[in-house]
Amino acid sequence: LRQENSIWLGNHRYEVDWLLGWVITQRLGLAGGSKILGKKSLRALPIIGWCWYFTESIFLRREWNSDKSVLERDMQRLVNDFPSNYNFTLFLSCEGTRYTNEKRLESMKVAREKGLPELQHHILPRTKGFALLMKGLHKNITAVYDITVAFQTPKSPELSNMLVGERCQAESFIRRIPISEVPYDDEKKSAEFIHKLFQEKDKTFEYFVQHGTFAGAGNPKATNLPRRKQDLIIELLCLIFIGLPSTYFLTKFLISATILLQISFLLIVIAGVIGVRLMLKTASRPKLPSNSTKQD
Repeated sequence: LRQENSIWLGNHRYEVDWLLGWVITQRLGLAGGSKILGKKSLRALPIIGWCWYFTESIFLRREWNSDKSVLERDMQRLVNDFPSNYNFTLFLSCEGTRYTNEKRLESMKVAREKGLPELQHHILPRTKGFALLMKGLHKNITAVYDITVAFQTPKSPELSNMLVGERCQAESFIRRIPISEVPYDDEKKSAEFIHKLFQEKDKTFEYFVQHGTFAGAGNPKATNLPRRKQDLIIELLCLIFIGLPSTYFLTKFLISATILLQISFLLIVIAGVIGVRLMLKTASRPKLPSNSTKQD
Protein backbone atom coordinates (compact mmCIF):
# COMPACT_ATOMS: atom_id res chain seq x y z
CA LEU A 1 0.00 0.00 0.00
CA ARG A 2 2.74 2.47 0.90
CA GLN A 3 4.68 1.68 -2.26
CA GLU A 4 2.03 2.41 -4.88
CA ASN A 5 -0.21 5.12 -6.28
CA SER A 6 -3.85 4.10 -6.12
CA ILE A 7 -7.49 5.15 -6.38
CA TRP A 8 -9.92 4.19 -3.60
CA LEU A 9 -13.61 3.86 -4.47
CA GLY A 10 -15.81 4.20 -1.40
CA ASN A 11 -19.49 4.19 -0.58
CA HIS A 12 -20.99 7.42 0.72
CA ARG A 13 -23.70 6.28 3.11
CA TYR A 14 -22.75 8.14 6.28
CA GLU A 15 -22.00 11.68 7.35
CA VAL A 16 -18.61 10.58 8.68
CA ASP A 17 -17.44 7.86 6.28
CA TRP A 18 -14.73 10.27 5.08
CA LEU A 19 -13.45 10.37 8.67
CA LEU A 20 -13.05 6.60 8.71
CA GLY A 21 -11.13 6.91 5.46
CA TRP A 22 -8.78 9.36 7.14
CA VAL A 23 -8.29 7.00 10.10
CA ILE A 24 -7.49 4.10 7.77
CA THR A 25 -4.95 6.08 5.75
CA GLN A 26 -3.36 7.43 8.92
CA ARG A 27 -2.95 3.99 10.47
CA LEU A 28 -1.60 2.59 7.22
CA GLY A 29 0.86 5.46 6.90
CA LEU A 30 -0.82 6.89 3.80
CA ALA A 31 -2.25 10.13 5.19
CA GLY A 32 0.53 12.35 3.84
CA GLY A 33 -0.30 11.52 0.23
CA SER A 34 -4.07 11.12 0.52
CA LYS A 35 -6.39 13.34 -1.52
CA ILE A 36 -10.09 13.43 -2.26
CA LEU A 37 -12.19 14.14 -5.30
CA GLY A 38 -15.17 16.06 -3.92
CA LYS A 39 -17.62 18.88 -4.51
CA LYS A 40 -16.23 22.41 -4.55
CA SER A 41 -18.26 23.62 -1.55
CA LEU A 42 -16.25 21.30 0.73
CA ARG A 43 -13.28 23.66 0.47
CA ALA A 44 -15.09 26.17 2.68
CA LEU A 45 -15.57 23.80 5.63
CA PRO A 46 -13.49 25.03 8.59
CA ILE A 47 -10.33 22.97 9.22
CA ILE A 48 -11.58 19.86 7.37
CA GLY A 49 -12.08 21.55 4.03
CA TRP A 50 -8.91 23.59 4.43
CA CYS A 51 -6.92 20.39 5.00
CA TRP A 52 -8.31 18.92 1.78
CA TYR A 53 -7.53 22.15 -0.07
CA PHE A 54 -3.92 22.32 1.09
CA THR A 55 -3.33 18.64 0.22
CA GLU A 56 -4.19 19.61 -3.38
CA SER A 57 -7.40 17.61 -3.53
CA ILE A 58 -9.58 17.89 -6.63
CA PHE A 59 -12.83 19.86 -6.29
CA LEU A 60 -15.69 19.78 -8.79
CA ARG A 61 -18.91 21.71 -9.37
CA ARG A 62 -20.78 18.54 -10.43
CA GLU A 63 -21.41 20.11 -13.84
CA TRP A 64 -19.71 17.93 -16.42
CA ASN A 65 -18.93 20.67 -18.94
CA SER A 66 -16.76 22.54 -16.44
CA ASP A 67 -15.65 19.53 -14.38
CA LYS A 68 -14.10 17.75 -17.36
CA SER A 69 -11.50 20.48 -17.89
CA VAL A 70 -10.83 20.71 -14.13
CA LEU A 71 -10.23 16.96 -13.93
CA GLU A 72 -7.91 16.97 -16.92
CA ARG A 73 -5.92 19.91 -15.54
CA ASP A 74 -5.62 18.54 -12.00
CA MET A 75 -4.73 15.05 -13.20
CA GLN A 76 -1.84 16.46 -15.20
CA ARG A 77 -0.76 18.49 -12.19
CA LEU A 78 -0.88 15.38 -10.01
CA VAL A 79 1.14 13.33 -12.49
CA ASN A 80 3.71 15.99 -13.36
CA ASP A 81 4.19 17.85 -10.06
CA PHE A 82 3.83 15.12 -7.43
CA PRO A 83 7.24 13.95 -6.08
CA SER A 84 8.41 10.82 -7.90
CA ASN A 85 9.64 9.26 -4.65
CA TYR A 86 6.27 9.74 -2.91
CA ASN A 87 2.96 7.95 -3.39
CA PHE A 88 -0.58 9.33 -3.55
CA THR A 89 -3.97 7.87 -2.69
CA LEU A 90 -7.01 9.46 -4.35
CA PHE A 91 -10.40 8.89 -2.67
CA LEU A 92 -13.69 9.30 -4.49
CA SER A 93 -17.29 8.19 -4.32
CA CYS A 94 -18.87 7.53 -7.69
CA GLU A 95 -22.32 8.00 -6.14
CA GLY A 96 -21.66 11.73 -6.20
CA THR A 97 -23.78 12.45 -3.11
CA ARG A 98 -24.50 11.01 0.31
CA TYR A 99 -27.03 8.18 0.48
CA THR A 100 -30.64 8.74 1.47
CA ASN A 101 -33.48 6.39 0.62
CA GLU A 102 -35.18 9.15 -1.39
CA LYS A 103 -32.08 9.58 -3.54
CA ARG A 104 -31.78 5.81 -3.95
CA LEU A 105 -35.37 5.49 -5.15
CA GLU A 106 -34.86 8.33 -7.61
CA SER A 107 -31.66 6.81 -8.98
CA MET A 108 -33.28 3.37 -9.29
CA LYS A 109 -35.74 4.87 -11.77
CA VAL A 110 -32.72 5.60 -13.94
CA ALA A 111 -31.41 2.07 -13.34
CA ARG A 112 -34.67 0.57 -14.60
CA GLU A 113 -34.60 2.83 -17.66
CA LYS A 114 -31.08 1.61 -18.46
CA GLY A 115 -31.82 -2.03 -17.69
CA LEU A 116 -29.40 -2.14 -14.75
CA PRO A 117 -29.91 -4.22 -11.58
CA GLU A 118 -31.40 -2.21 -8.72
CA LEU A 119 -29.26 -1.47 -5.67
CA GLN A 120 -30.60 -1.71 -2.13
CA HIS A 121 -27.91 0.18 -0.21
CA HIS A 122 -26.30 2.50 -2.74
CA ILE A 123 -27.12 5.19 -5.27
CA LEU A 124 -26.54 4.45 -8.94
CA PRO A 125 -22.90 5.44 -9.57
CA ARG A 126 -21.85 8.11 -12.03
CA THR A 127 -19.27 6.83 -14.48
CA LYS A 128 -17.91 9.67 -16.63
CA GLY A 129 -15.51 11.00 -14.01
CA PHE A 130 -14.07 7.58 -13.25
CA ALA A 131 -13.63 6.81 -16.96
CA LEU A 132 -11.72 10.08 -17.42
CA LEU A 133 -9.56 9.36 -14.36
CA MET A 134 -8.64 5.93 -15.70
CA LYS A 135 -7.78 7.37 -19.08
CA GLY A 136 -5.49 9.98 -17.54
CA LEU A 137 -3.96 8.06 -14.63
CA HIS A 138 -3.78 4.39 -15.69
CA LYS A 139 -0.04 4.68 -16.41
CA ASN A 140 0.63 6.20 -13.00
CA ILE A 141 -1.39 3.98 -10.66
CA THR A 142 -1.02 0.29 -9.92
CA ALA A 143 -4.38 -0.55 -8.36
CA VAL A 144 -7.95 0.47 -7.62
CA TYR A 145 -9.18 -0.29 -4.11
CA ASP A 146 -12.85 -1.02 -3.50
CA ILE A 147 -13.67 0.07 0.07
CA THR A 148 -17.09 -0.45 1.65
CA VAL A 149 -17.72 1.20 5.02
CA ALA A 150 -20.36 0.21 7.59
CA PHE A 151 -20.95 1.26 11.21
CA GLN A 152 -21.95 -1.15 13.96
CA THR A 153 -24.23 1.33 15.71
CA PRO A 154 -28.04 1.35 16.06
CA LYS A 155 -28.32 4.82 14.57
CA SER A 156 -26.38 6.47 11.78
CA PRO A 157 -23.24 8.13 13.24
CA GLU A 158 -22.97 11.90 12.94
CA LEU A 159 -20.05 14.28 13.39
CA SER A 160 -21.96 16.22 16.05
CA ASN A 161 -22.25 13.06 18.17
CA MET A 162 -18.53 12.37 17.87
CA LEU A 163 -17.66 15.91 18.93
CA VAL A 164 -19.40 15.29 22.27
CA GLY A 165 -17.58 11.99 22.79
CA GLU A 166 -20.11 9.39 21.65
CA ARG A 167 -18.40 6.14 20.73
CA CYS A 168 -18.97 4.37 17.43
CA GLN A 169 -17.50 1.24 15.90
CA ALA A 170 -17.02 0.66 12.21
CA GLU A 171 -15.80 -1.97 9.79
CA SER A 172 -14.50 -1.53 6.28
CA PHE A 173 -14.24 -4.18 3.58
CA ILE A 174 -11.29 -3.48 1.28
CA ARG A 175 -10.27 -5.40 -1.81
CA ARG A 176 -7.47 -4.65 -4.22
CA ILE A 177 -8.10 -4.67 -7.98
CA PRO A 178 -4.91 -4.59 -10.08
CA ILE A 179 -4.92 -1.85 -12.69
CA SER A 180 -4.52 -4.52 -15.38
CA GLU A 181 -8.12 -5.60 -14.62
CA VAL A 182 -9.56 -2.08 -14.90
CA PRO A 183 -10.57 -0.86 -18.39
CA TYR A 184 -9.27 2.59 -19.26
CA ASP A 185 -9.44 3.09 -23.04
CA ASP A 186 -13.19 2.62 -23.51
CA GLU A 187 -15.75 4.75 -21.64
CA LYS A 188 -18.47 2.13 -22.05
CA LYS A 189 -16.29 -0.62 -20.56
CA SER A 190 -15.28 1.68 -17.70
CA ALA A 191 -18.98 2.33 -16.99
CA GLU A 192 -19.70 -1.41 -17.01
CA PHE A 193 -16.81 -1.96 -14.59
CA ILE A 194 -18.16 0.63 -12.14
CA HIS A 195 -21.73 -0.68 -12.30
CA LYS A 196 -20.53 -4.23 -11.68
CA LEU A 197 -18.34 -3.05 -8.79
CA PHE A 198 -21.30 -1.33 -7.13
CA GLN A 199 -23.49 -4.38 -7.61
CA GLU A 200 -20.85 -6.42 -5.77
CA LYS A 201 -20.48 -3.65 -3.19
CA ASP A 202 -24.24 -3.76 -2.60
CA LYS A 203 -24.11 -7.51 -1.92
CA THR A 204 -21.19 -6.99 0.45
CA PHE A 205 -23.12 -4.35 2.40
CA GLU A 206 -26.22 -6.56 2.51
CA TYR A 207 -24.10 -9.28 4.12
CA PHE A 208 -23.06 -6.78 6.79
CA VAL A 209 -26.71 -5.82 7.39
CA GLN A 210 -27.61 -9.48 7.92
CA HIS A 211 -24.59 -10.50 10.03
CA GLY A 212 -23.25 -7.31 11.63
CA THR A 213 -19.80 -7.92 10.14
CA PHE A 214 -18.09 -8.29 6.79
CA ALA A 215 -16.20 -11.38 7.99
CA GLY A 216 -17.48 -14.74 6.76
CA ALA A 217 -18.98 -16.16 3.57
CA GLY A 218 -15.53 -16.38 2.03
CA ASN A 219 -14.49 -12.94 3.27
CA PRO A 220 -11.33 -12.78 5.39
CA LYS A 221 -11.46 -12.37 9.15
CA ALA A 222 -11.61 -8.75 10.30
CA THR A 223 -8.23 -7.22 11.17
CA ASN A 224 -7.85 -4.42 13.68
CA LEU A 225 -5.62 -1.56 12.54
CA PRO A 226 -3.60 -0.46 15.59
CA ARG A 227 -2.74 3.15 16.29
CA ARG A 228 0.76 4.11 15.21
CA LYS A 229 3.31 5.17 17.81
CA GLN A 230 4.54 7.91 15.47
CA ASP A 231 1.11 9.58 15.59
CA LEU A 232 1.10 9.56 19.40
CA ILE A 233 4.56 11.15 19.47
CA ILE A 234 3.48 13.88 17.03
CA GLU A 235 0.36 14.63 19.10
CA LEU A 236 2.37 14.83 22.31
CA LEU A 237 4.92 17.17 20.73
CA CYS A 238 2.13 19.41 19.39
CA LEU A 239 0.54 19.48 22.84
CA ILE A 240 3.82 20.35 24.55
CA PHE A 241 5.16 22.93 22.11
CA ILE A 242 1.91 24.42 20.79
CA GLY A 243 -1.02 23.50 23.03
CA LEU A 244 0.44 24.33 26.44
CA PRO A 245 2.07 27.66 25.43
CA SER A 246 -1.11 28.71 23.60
CA THR A 247 -3.21 27.93 26.68
CA TYR A 248 -0.80 29.83 28.92
CA PHE A 249 -0.73 32.99 26.79
CA LEU A 250 -4.49 32.91 26.17
CA THR A 251 -5.18 32.62 29.91
CA LYS A 252 -2.73 35.43 30.63
CA PHE A 253 -4.39 37.59 27.98
CA LEU A 254 -7.91 37.01 29.33
CA ILE A 255 -6.87 37.77 32.90
CA SER A 256 -5.23 41.07 31.98
CA ALA A 257 -7.72 42.10 29.26
CA THR A 258 -10.43 44.69 29.72
CA ILE A 259 -14.06 43.69 30.11
CA LEU A 260 -14.71 44.78 26.53
CA LEU A 261 -11.99 42.46 25.17
CA GLN A 262 -13.22 39.59 27.33
CA ILE A 263 -16.77 40.05 26.06
CA SER A 264 -15.48 40.27 22.47
CA PHE A 265 -13.57 37.01 22.91
CA LEU A 266 -16.67 35.33 24.35
CA LEU A 267 -18.76 36.52 21.40
CA ILE A 268 -16.17 35.14 18.96
CA VAL A 269 -16.30 31.74 20.70
CA ILE A 270 -20.12 31.73 20.64
CA ALA A 271 -20.12 32.70 16.95
CA GLY A 272 -17.67 29.89 16.23
CA VAL A 273 -19.82 27.31 18.02
CA ILE A 274 -22.96 28.49 16.21
CA GLY A 275 -21.08 28.43 12.89
CA VAL A 276 -19.92 24.85 13.42
CA ARG A 277 -23.42 23.74 14.38
CA LEU A 278 -24.88 25.38 11.28
CA MET A 279 -22.21 23.70 9.18
CA LEU A 280 -23.08 20.30 10.65
CA LYS A 281 -26.80 20.94 10.20
CA THR A 282 -26.26 21.87 6.55
CA ALA A 283 -24.04 18.84 5.95
CA SER A 284 -26.58 16.43 7.47
CA ARG A 285 -29.67 17.92 5.79
CA PRO A 286 -31.05 15.54 3.13
CA LYS A 287 -31.12 17.14 -0.30
CA LEU A 288 -33.85 16.52 -2.80
CA PRO A 289 -32.80 14.54 -5.87
CA SER A 290 -31.91 16.71 -8.83
CA ASN A 291 -31.76 16.07 -12.54
CA SER A 292 -28.01 15.60 -12.21
CA THR A 293 -28.74 12.20 -10.64
CA LYS A 294 -29.63 11.00 -14.09
CA GLN A 295 -26.29 11.84 -15.57
CA ASP A 296 -23.52 9.26 -15.92
